[in-house]
Amino acid sequence: MFFILRNHILQMKNPTCLLRMPHEPGPARPATPLALCYSLCCAAPPHADRPGAPSPVPWFTTFTVKPAAQRLRSPRCSDNLWLFSYQWPSAKRESVFKNIITFRIGADCALPLETIEESLQKMPFVECGLTQERSFGWVPPRGDAHGLMAESIGGQYILRFMTESKAVPASVLARKVKERAAQIEASTGRKPGKKESKELKEEAKQALLPMAFSKLASTTVWIDPKQRMLVIDAGNQSRADEIVTCLVKVLDGFAVTELQTQTSAGVAMAEWLTTQEPPAGFNIDKECELKATDDTKAVVRYSKHPLDIEEIRQHIATGKAPTKLAMTWDDRVSFVLTDTMLVKKVQFLDVVFEGNKPEDSGFDADAAIATGELTQLIPDLLEALGGEMQLG
Repeated sequence: MFFILRNHILQMKNPTCLLRMPHEPGPARPATPLALCYSLCCAAPPHADRPGAPSPVPWFTTFTVKPAAQRLRSPRCSDNLWLFSYQWPSAKRESVFKNIITFRIGADCALPLETIEESLQKMPFVECGLTQERSFGWVPPRGDAHGLMAESIGGQYILRFMTESKAVPASVLARKVKERAAQIEASTGRKPGKKESKELKEEAKQALLPMAFSKLASTTVWIDPKQRMLVIDAGNQSRADEIVTCLVKVLDGFAVTELQTQTSAGVAMAEWLTTQEPPAGFNIDKECELKATDDTKAVVRYSKHPLDIEEIRQHIATGKAPTKLAMTWDDRVSFVLTDTMLVKKVQFLDVVFEGNKPEDSGFDADAAIATGELTQLIPDLLEALGGEMQLG
């Protein structure tokens, strides 16, 4: 949640909240100028009236103020406007992996951690230059400025791939090109030709890129050296393919193949929905999507709806194929399986964290829990799809 506030409001003395500036090291310090947050910090947190709820003071743990260089770039955002954000506490711990795309690593590929670390150092992430549209590379997965590029947690290797992209809105670019073309027509009496218009567009883009907003995105990558699996937390295949390409470039002899199963995910999902008999260890949840295979491209979606109904069987019988199906594995992990065998919306259920203390969190604990659960889920899912197809 974001608040844009004027500095003259923030004059209350002795506030009870703490402020941590992102660009300042060290512990949180008293937020002397932050009058606004006095009421927020002293207010009771959501559900504070419930038994066992935390006291009102400690719930407000994170308050972020962007430095001057990161203020909103807007004509309506003057110098006395700042961007503030705070985060409400969450009862659930987010999964390290929200999506799963799995590859099989070649048997001849050596995977010593030291070699991976040395290789990734050759392609570190560097921010985009003023006129650069896109940049990518590897960053320390822990988030430390000078940390290791490859971390080993319980024998599992965790990496992180970072991209930055800048885009100029099409309408802004078109307006700039139109203005420049009008200037040329006014001065020369002729309209720019096709080739010249293309050059004008490129010139306008280069002029606008330094002012464009940038978007950062990171992707967690997991290498299981024992099972020889590469798991990428990507929501689409193109993103995963880009990461694989980068790994092949920096790791000598590195080769992977996409996992292929004896039964396609689409065929298996149709069978499970028709018979209402999911594979052992799995349950069908209340979300699915079916698409027609003919020219109509009709789509039927069910959300928060029981799927053991005759209507779904009729859709499948008339040619609609399941493309997404929500499932739960062993009452521990919920996910959505797609017809291309992408696993999306991965979420660890409460039973996974039973016995863990609130302080048992952080990079090591989260990575250990995620890899520990997924090293069991992935083989079970492959078995449910008829087993892995051996290629070559």
